[in-house]
Amino acid sequence: MATLPQWISGIDPLASIPRMLQGYATGAQIGESLRAGEQHAADQADANARFEAELAQREARAQQEYQLHQQLQQEKAETAARNLAGMQEYQSLVASGLPKESALMQAAPNLFYKQPDKLMNALHEFTMEQQAAQSAKRMEASQKAQEGHLNQLVTDAQSKSKRQEQQDSDTKGFVDSVNAGDDPVTAYGKFPMATGPLVTSLMRGQETIEASPEGGVKIVRSGGVQKPGKSGTELTVGAKTEMQKELANYEAPIATIGQIQKNMRSTDFGLAGKVGEFMDGYVAQVKPEAADPRRESVRNALRFLRADLYKSLRSDSNITKAEQEQIAAMLPSDQMSESLPRAAQMLIDTRNELITRARDKSQRLGVLAPKWALNPQEIKDAYKLGKQAISLGMKPDSQEFRSRYLTEQEAVDSINKYFPEVAQ
Repeated sequence: MATLPQWISGIDPLASIPRMLQGYATGAQIGESLRAGEQHAADQADANARFEAELAQREARAQQEYQLHQQLQQEKAETAARNLAGMQEYQSLVASGLPKESALMQAAPNLFYKQPDKLMNALHEFTMEQQAAQSAKRMEASQKAQEGHLNQLVTDAQSKSKRQEQQDSDTKGFVDSVNAGDDPVTAYGKFPMATGPLVTSLMRGQETIEASPEGGVKIVRSGGVQKPGKSGTELTVGAKTEMQKELANYEAPIATIGQIQKNMRSTDFGLAGKVGEFMDGYVAQVKPEAADPRRESVRNALRFLRADLYKSLRSDSNITKAEQEQIAAMLPSDQMSESLPRAAQMLIDTRNELITRARDKSQRLGVLAPKWALNPQEIKDAYKLGKQAISLGMKPDSQEFRSRYLTEQEAVDSINKYFPEVAQ
């Protein structure tokens, strides 16, 4: 058996193992320390990045808040400037003699800029002041006004009743006189307040019925005559054409009046109407739901009616300032002093004026008045006379028939449209 060299035999092979293990442990500790340092550095970098991001956000928020503050300050300055301008405008308008309520509404866009609630409060306070100032006067004059109004109503009722009685009496006398053999002009001279389609028809000319050899019949009409008190001369073609245009121009305002009467409410007039107009024009710019299309429709219809009447009631192609003022006085105003009852009565009066003019022009033209200008009895008479004319050979689609009479359907439609209470 071979023996180991002496230098090898002096070496202990296990003696180095502890040092090796210690070296490994030291290396592991160093590696762990390096990894911990790297992790710490990464964590610190993340923390620094988050801090920088948060700092940037804070700076951005601070900048936004500063800009918002500046914007609010500018808006406050603008509002204050416009409020001051509005107050100066209001004071100037009042000093010039404009009524306070009109000056208030005119200056409102600046005086109450972005403050609709203050406008409402101001209008309320102004109304209360007016009511307090006028209360004593109203109480003092109330009794006299009521008495005067009642007396006037009684007088008007008596006058209308007497006039209607006289018209009915003269119409009956006129018909009896013609049936007794008098010509229409003589009969009308005896009974000048006779009225109605039958009177108009007879005054246009005597009607006779002739039988042809073949057994047919036809209506023969002598020359038309004028009612006493008219021009006494036959209208020229140009005059008739112009009068027919004037009659046609009455249609639009009559239709507009009917639309207004159907839709108008108390909130469309007076103080409520003014406030509503402000809401529709200014408040609705920032709050669209504040607008009321129906209210604006009624107030626009009044403007259209004024324009229609300028066209219908002017004396020639160029309306005068006096005529404009007269027409404006016929219609409801947009002032705070307007009320629904007064507006309703003014529309009735305007419609009656158009009816009177239409009836007069129709009579001078020798035609039946427009359906809206006839009363229920006249509509029925026009149908009855038309029925008789048809039985005598006149065609219902002829120009002569359509200008003087009504068919059954036309009479029914007219009653339903213009006098629904009678139709029911």
